[in-house]
Amino acid sequence: MAQIGDAEDEEKKFASLLKDQSIGTITIEQVLDLFKLPRQLGQFEDKVVTAAIGRFGPYVRHDGKFVSIKEETETIHLL
Repeated sequence: MAQIGDAEDEEKKFASLLKDQSIGTITIEQVLDLFKLPRQLGQFEDKVVTAAIGRFGPYVRHDGKFVSIKEETETIHLL
């Protein structure tokens, strides 16, 4: 786990390391990337579209559906 904020900070944030990351070798840039997600991408069909990182990598969530984002993926179409 990575943490932004002190132990006493009520607004501290946590992010899980990815499966190929180690607390002993991770860089500050990699840690900051962990906190870029989750975030809302917008709305589609009156429902929120969210991007996040899960156990198996990044994904997009919409209306209860989860779609993995592969490294080579440039565009995702939700049907």
